[in-house]
Formats: sequence, C-alpha cells, structure tokens
Amino acid sequence: MTAHSDLNVLIGYGYHPTTTATYLQRALERRTRATTFVGTSYGARAGYAATGDIARICEALTDHPDLYLHVDSGAQFYFPRGLTNLTCPTACYLIDVHIAPKTHWKQAMFFDYAFSAQRTFVDVLRHLGHPRAYWLPLACDPEIHRRHDVPKRFDIGFVGSTSSHYARRAALLRRLEERFTLSDYKRSYTPEEMARVYSESHLVFNCSLRREVNMRVFEGPATGSLLLTDRIGNGLAELMADRTHLVMYDDAILVELAEEYLRDHAARERIAASGYEHVRAHHTYDHRAAQILDTIFAGSGPHLEAPLRRAGDSDLALAYAELYSRMGYVDDTITQFKALPATLGYRVPGAKQVALSLIRRVRYG
Repeated sequence: MTAHSDLNVLIGYGYHPTTTATYLQRALERRTRATTFVGTSYGARAGYAATGDIARICEALTDHPDLYLHVDSGAQFYFPRGLTNLTCPTACYLIDVHIAPKTHWKQAMFFDYAFSAQRTFVDVLRHLGHPRAYWLPLACDPEIHRRHDVPKRFDIGFVGSTSSHYARRAALLRRLEERFTLSDYKRSYTPEEMARVYSESHLVFNCSLRREVNMRVFEGPATGSLLLTDRIGNGLAELMADRTHLVMYDDAILVELAEEYLRDHAARERIAASGYEHVRAHHTYDHRAAQILDTIFAGSGPHLEAPLRRAGDSDLALAYAELYSRMGYVDDTITQFKALPATLGYRVPGAKQVALSLIRRVRYG
C-alpha cells in the first residue's frame, strides 16, 4: 500500500449515519491530507442538493481536489451534475448493484474509475465498455464491528431486513427459530448494538438477497462469532475459506449445520477466531480506502477515461435525464429534457424519460 497523505479527496453520497459510505469516509480521513464531504444534508447536518453541480462546488473550494469519490447509498439519492467537467479523476463505489443493475451501470459511465462491491458486476461493466472497472468488496470497521466481552445468550444472532423482499431469508429464520434461541431479529439496531448482539451469539446468520457478498459477511466475523452464511459464490471463496474463516450452508441442511456447530464448541470457536483475525487483517475499510487510492494514483495514473467524458452536451443531458427519471426526480428530468436539441432523436427518448419519471413518482411517492 502506498502513502497518500498529500491527497485532497472529495466524497459524495446520500448521507445517513449508518450508510456504508460513512465507514469509507472515516478510513479516507485517516489516509489523506483532507477528505471533504459534498453529499446531501441530513437533519441538522449541512450538505448539498442531491442533483447539484459538483463542478461548481469544486470551483468554490480554496483547495483543488485530487479526486472525487461517489459512493452508492440506499439511504438517500444523490447524483450530481457536472461530473464530466471535473478536471480531477472521478471514481464511484457501487454497492447495491444486485438490486438495480441497469441504474448502476449507467451511473458508472460518468466516472473514470468504477469500483463494484460485487465481483460479477465488474464483468458486466467491462462488457459494456467501461475501461477501468474493479472489484472492491464490502468490509468491516473494527472500531464499531468489534468483539464485546459479554456472555453468549443467543444460539443464533441476526440483524437485518426481513421485509417482503427477503422472503427466503424470513423463511429460513423461522425454520431456525423452531429449534434454537434467536436474537430479536424483527427490531432495528444501531451498528454498535448490532455488534453487541453478534457478540452475544454463538452463531451469526447470514442470507443474501441475490447472491451478493453483503456487509454481514465481514461484520459478523469481526465480532468474534462464527458466521453461518449461504453458499453465495460471487467471489466469496476468494475472500474467505469455508470451515476455516466461516461456514457456508445449503438451505436444505441449514438446521443440521447449525446444530453441528452449536454442539461442537471447539470447532466453532476455532473457526470464529480464525475469521476474526482474517477480516481484521484483510477486510477493513482502511484496506478498501487504500485499494481505491492505490488503483487510481499508482503507476501511470490517474487516467481521465470516463466513457461519458467523450460525450457531447446533448448525450450527457439525455444520460442525466434517464438517471433522474429512474429516481422519480421529475423537475430534474424536465430540466435535462429542456437542454436537449429539438430533434426527434433526442426529444422522443427525452419525453419518454419525463413520462416515466411522472409514473415513478406516482407509483413510489
């Protein structure tokens, strides 16, 4: 890893106290001369408009940025205009690519570097012509995702969503609940409370939504408890070894596997200890921040090669119109539509995006 203590980084995302980007921001603050937040406001916390002009924000700064990093956030939409006008390199970290892949690959084309939390999506980006797409898995923050010195009071701990989108996960939890003592997985927890619940559990349960390597894969072992996760694929076996750092299950034998490791104290604690040491040594947000900076600034870099840097103003306006339409931002979609030339080749697809934005606003509120 290279030292980057002289860099000035801007980081933008839809702010929420528990969104993944907050961990990455703290890691960047430890490695750079300055890391400045330019995302959305939250409560009393100051911020910028979700679709503001990032190039104008940069012009108003006294210290020219060396990098703009955009982080995907499910908490609040944020995607600024003016990305291709920045004279510094730009990068995005796309996280929920398994939920809205088309939206994310369209976002990626605005950036010089595209990092994906899911390995399979890197191949998608490369196939679509992105010149610099990289795998950057999620991670843990040892200051928060840590082992608490508390008695074990749950056989199995779980913190996460069990909404209707997670029908398989909810069904597996109900199956486990019939045989074992589980934490109260129907309530919400702060990250700190989550770490305590996992520390109080002999096993931490994970079930992906769409074969994504999610945060729980790293946060569970970071608390010193054994992670029991579905056999995700998607590069997981390259990050951790089954029955060495965690235990992978197939749905049909989940209960039997849980019984085995609840009964075998020595094996459970051996794997839990190995997983704990492994994630702290290789899978923290400090490691991820270093990987981003090394990738961009090592060797002959940085490179300003975002596919849309080569696009004309009309194509950029249409690309922004589609993204804002997908989020139901009607006014912003209309603004981009008005910037299009009065030709059928632009006005027809632009009008389609305006109509779709109106439909999405009505449908999703």
